[in-house]
Amino acid sequence: MNQKKIDQLNDVLNGMSQSEWNRIKQHVDMLFSSKVAKVQFDDSELLEINLKREFRNA
Repeated sequence: MNQKKIDQLNDVLNGMSQSEWNRIKQHVDMLFSSKVAKVQFDDSELLEINLKREFRNA
């Protein structure tokens, strides 16, 4: 996160109550969750390589 974004967040959050933050956070979390639900696993070759590397001494 760059300084500009930090400054913008600071300006927006300054003086915000916890209940306001919780309401905003709930909606942001819901949007991220809906986006994550659409992500699909698509690189089985890379997974195999990584698992072999991880478990090569097992």
